[in-house]
Amino acid sequence: MNDRSPIPALLALAFATFTTVTAEMIPAGLLPGMTREFEVSPARIGLLVSVWAFTVAATSLVLVRLTARIEQRTLMIAALALLAAANVATATAPTYAIALVSRVGAAAVHGLFWSIVMAYTSRLVAPSQLGRAAAVVLAGPTIAGVVGIPLGTMAGNAIDWRVTFWAVAGLMGLTGVTLWRLLPRVPVAGREGGRPGGWDASARPVLLLALVGATVLVGHFVLYTYIAPVLTGLGGFATSSVGPVLLLYGLGGVAGVGVAGTVADRWPGRSLAWTVAVFVASTAGVALIGRDRVIGIVAIVLWGTAIAVLPVLVQTMPGAPNALTPRDGARLPCRWVAAHPPSPARSR
Repeated sequence: MNDRSPIPALLALAFATFTTVTAEMIPAGLLPGMTREFEVSPARIGLLVSVWAFTVAATSLVLVRLTARIEQRTLMIAALALLAAANVATATAPTYAIALVSRVGAAAVHGLFWSIVMAYTSRLVAPSQLGRAAAVVLAGPTIAGVVGIPLGTMAGNAIDWRVTFWAVAGLMGLTGVTLWRLLPRVPVAGREGGRPGGWDASARPVLLLALVGATVLVGHFVLYTYIAPVLTGLGGFATSSVGPVLLLYGLGGVAGVGVAGTVADRWPGRSLAWTVAVFVASTAGVALIGRDRVIGIVAIVLWGTAIAVLPVLVQTMPGAPNALTPRDGARLPCRWVAAHPPSPARSR
């Protein structure tokens, strides 16, 4: 941390989180076009999202350990360069198999990026400012849900799905240059505390909260991955309507950003149960979209709201760590916090 304002660096990181989450989830909106071109089932195109999630879970901790001695600014810029290359590979993939391989490679790098971005953020500001700094950086996924994914979906469905991946690759390259220009270098973090690399007293509650979040996110990913065929098949929507519906989902996430801090502060013990209940009810309500479009759309908006509130509650529940530190990135990757759009944070 130095004397210059951290705001430009935080905004640059928000740009990076926006771009990476857009890249992660965009195949869900482009599923119809990709299915037709590759001549495979919607389930196989859905793997381009679900395999991404499983790859992140399987590789993040290993990659964080292997790269622990590399300066984090350099590592994030390198990760974005590799993500740009992987999206170019997807955009030019002649076969489904090559597209799948490119997504697996991108997912591994994406998991590494998300495992260090909040740890790096914690080193840009004083501890008393960490909540506000996290809110700025994690606004990126929220904007991805409102702008990046709907626009990418509409452009891909109107022109060609490959155009969207080319655009995402270009954004990755621009983001990397932005980070190179605006992010300060920080020293490589050493071991902190008395027990090097061990599990401290917060490990058990953190793992319990992560388990709750991960369980909900499995359901989230399953539904979000196939939201396009749900809308066009079950709901009878035109393919051109998928993007606008995803925009409504993103706006629900914006509403979640607005209420997350209040519910976490006022009802820290009960708010997580309430949020999970809303998530379950709203995702079940999506199944009614074939009978009543209004109920289905309302359910989608509430789903976006619940999934936006969840990460904030998990980060601020009693028993969770009080602050992110550089060591947290290596001990327990917080990648899942923004595994979906939108994924906000609040000021503490």
